[in-house]
Amino acid sequence: MIHDQNSFRDAGESAAEAALAESRRQLATLIGNLPGIVYRCGTAPPWALDFVSDGVLAITGHPAAEWMAGRISWADIVHADDLPRLSDEIEAAVAARRPFCATYRIRHREGEWRWLMERGQPVAGADGTLFLEGFIADVTEQKQLEASLQREAQRVSASVTAVLENTLDRVYSLDSALRFTYVNARFRQQHAEEPELIGRSIADLLPGFEDTDFGRAYRRVIDTRVAETIEAHYPPVDRWFEAHVTPTEGGVTVFYRDVTERKQAEKALRDSTARARSILDSVPQIVFSTDARGQLDYLSPQWQALTGRDNNADLGTGWMKAVHGQDRRKVRAAWARSIAGGRLLDVEMRLRDAEGSFRWVLLRASPRRAESGEIERWFGTCTDVNERVVAQAALEESEAITRSILDASPDCIKLLDADGRILFVNPLGPAAVDLDDKMQLIGRRWVNFLLPETAQIAADALDRARGGETVNFTMPHPTHKGRPKWWDIVVTPVKGAEGARIVVVARDVTHQKQSEEQVRWAANHDPLTGLPNRLLFQERLDQLVTRDERLDRFALLLLDLDDFKRVNDSLGHDAGDILLCAFAERLRAAVRAEDFVARLGGDEFAVIVSGAQGEEQVTSVADSILSELRRPHIHAGRVLDCNASIGASLFPKDGRSRAELLKHADIALYVAKSSWRGNLRLFQPAMRADMQNRVSMLALARNALEKDLIIPFYQPKVDLRSGRVAGFEALLRWRDPRRGIQAPNTIAAAFEDINTAAEISDRMIAKVVADMKAWTAAGVDFGHVAINAAAAEFRKGGFAEALLAQLDAAGVGADKVQVEITETVFLGRGADCVERALKTLSEAGVRIALDDFGTGYASLSHLKQFPVDVLKIDRSFVAELGENDDAAAIVRAVINLGRSLEIEVVAEGIETEAQASWLTEGGCHLGQGHLYAPASAAAEVKRLLARLNAARHAA
Repeated sequence: MIHDQNSFRDAGESAAEAALAESRRQLATLIGNLPGIVYRCGTAPPWALDFVSDGVLAITGHPAAEWMAGRISWADIVHADDLPRLSDEIEAAVAARRPFCATYRIRHREGEWRWLMERGQPVAGADGTLFLEGFIADVTEQKQLEASLQREAQRVSASVTAVLENTLDRVYSLDSALRFTYVNARFRQQHAEEPELIGRSIADLLPGFEDTDFGRAYRRVIDTRVAETIEAHYPPVDRWFEAHVTPTEGGVTVFYRDVTERKQAEKALRDSTARARSILDSVPQIVFSTDARGQLDYLSPQWQALTGRDNNADLGTGWMKAVHGQDRRKVRAAWARSIAGGRLLDVEMRLRDAEGSFRWVLLRASPRRAESGEIERWFGTCTDVNERVVAQAALEESEAITRSILDASPDCIKLLDADGRILFVNPLGPAAVDLDDKMQLIGRRWVNFLLPETAQIAADALDRARGGETVNFTMPHPTHKGRPKWWDIVVTPVKGAEGARIVVVARDVTHQKQSEEQVRWAANHDPLTGLPNRLLFQERLDQLVTRDERLDRFALLLLDLDDFKRVNDSLGHDAGDILLCAFAERLRAAVRAEDFVARLGGDEFAVIVSGAQGEEQVTSVADSILSELRRPHIHAGRVLDCNASIGASLFPKDGRSRAELLKHADIALYVAKSSWRGNLRLFQPAMRADMQNRVSMLALARNALEKDLIIPFYQPKVDLRSGRVAGFEALLRWRDPRRGIQAPNTIAAAFEDINTAAEISDRMIAKVVADMKAWTAAGVDFGHVAINAAAAEFRKGGFAEALLAQLDAAGVGADKVQVEITETVFLGRGADCVERALKTLSEAGVRIALDDFGTGYASLSHLKQFPVDVLKIDRSFVAELGENDDAAAIVRAVINLGRSLEIEVVAEGIETEAQASWLTEGGCHLGQGHLYAPASAAAEVKRLLARLNAARHAA
């Protein structure tokens, strides 16, 4: 029995030992197949190893036996620069009894340096002695990839920054008061709803900002001038941000990005690490194993941490449910190929994480073979490579966006090397300069394409760009086919992984330049004639008067078209414009190339005759001009008079300033137009007095209007046969406070000013109507009153209606009024207004008298067209009756014309009985003049009537 029991006990112990041995074998196999090193060692350098897995050979080149035998220590292969830091980190972890994670370099047996990531923790043995247990992974490839990505990112960033104003980050600059001095496009897009940001305080945009971690960091950088990178949570938006704050002159520049997702990922990783309870659990990758057929039979806890799924449920092929649907076929095919061929599995795929998002992972597995060579199991890891894949995708997207922007850019963009050779040009570059292929540009120096006069400017800009400056300038440069173009150039330096580069951005501003030139031309030229305008003329004249008068003498000619107003009024503005253009063309043709011709406005032109030494030369030039202008100009079958009057002044004889020369030439022009037209007048000092007299006349007239000094005097019109007073003519007088009643010739110049003449006429009519109203009320039988109306009255419209309204308001009948007009009202602009006004007056009972008949331009057709009731023979003809047969013939013809047309005839200016007898015998029955009575004030009319009637009865 005892023997049986002992046998049973021995058999049980053997089975347990066998199971334990098998378990240890499996654990050793699992650890041995891990892509890294599992170890147990002392807590102080050189960290003598009690245990190290076989993975140490692949990573260090030294087999586990050498380590276990103590022939080499870990401290021997750690990089000298990394050893102190590694020692400090382990020492701190041992002292605090906490896990540690360190990244450092070791020298491989073959001499190359490799990057390792070590995760470990202090563990107490049975006797209380502390050891280090952990896992070491080779991260050399990851480090190299990270470095490669970083270099690539720097290159892309440098190129994009040089070409684009914005970056993927939000960038802004602040002054020392935290006011915005610059914001990039991404920042403006983020705050598109805000008004202009430049100059505003960041506190206006983000209230309470200065009390946040970011606000305090900005202030520190401003104070210390030391850059900081801060990563912190911003409560107002519940997001994490990373900000790089760099001191700049007078403030800071901030590059910031939203790192909320990364912070969340880091938090998830920290949470996963905290749950690790063993050396295996400290491995950051998901560790798994399968049977020979690829059926999953082990998943480390990191699987559940990442996917949120139950590890046990995902054994076998259940784990495939966490793989992105688009990746499953690829992963299954890769697995099948690896199992069939016994090759390493290496495939990237997306796993659904616990939050429902997908993350990129790298799935790797290698087979463990039996001694027979058959695959027994597969061991592998699943590494999170999401950031690398996303970063790579972002980089590719950024490059694609950059290419798209460059392709779509309306600017010509070139990248040059440090020597100025073209490395890159966007598609618009060759097309903009009429080249077919960009290879005609690549590899050649940019400045060699430029004109000699602009190449040096470009070369200087490149030199400044090499020194770090951004240079902007505008230059002309024709295309390959010779088309002229203007370009706005920006030359900017960039620094990248490839070294110094220069970006040249050229924008075609030809149209803008042409527009600017057109604006400049339009500002200095008359649009109708193309001649220089008053502004350019004044500039030229100012330049000339500042030169040496002994060397640069010249003459100033002012020209005025003699008949322009009549053409413009009678034929319209189109005909007037054509006449002005013809005048300008002939004027240019009549002078020399060195003479300066300008249109000052309206029908006024000017010529600066260069080198004019005296009056003879000026007269010669003026004769040439007048001769050219006298040729008739035909328009629409009509001959237009293109003649002009000219006034001239000489420099320096007639003035040493622009104002003096213009004033004196204008005075000479006025004299030329006042004497006889179509001639030249050179300024003489005596002309100044005449002009001043005319100015004085106009001033007297305006003063008389302002102070109500205009008064009508009345001269009787007498029946030459009976002596009866038939009516009166109202004649203009004005009262001078010192000299008393003045005749109209003292303000004669006022009648040449249309507005003043019209105002005088209005004042006279108002006073005459008031006098007729008073006479009517007093019972004075005045017959009728003839009122003189200026031509300007008719052209402004409404004259007839206004006069009739005044008569009606005063209670004076229309038959008590005659309106006397001169022949000039029939001519020029507004003839239709004249006809309408005269017909309105005539139909109301007002008689129309044509004054000074025979001295002007009226034709007999006017007597038929207009309602003329009275013809008045001008006093110049009456004065010569009995002395001049021609005058007598004209008077006789007018009387006969009136008799034939049944128009009343009145003779003016009768001074003698002989004149009165001649007129009476000739058939003229009405007259006026000093023979009967001079003009008298309204208050004298009643007594004048009584005296004349008494004289008539006495006779």
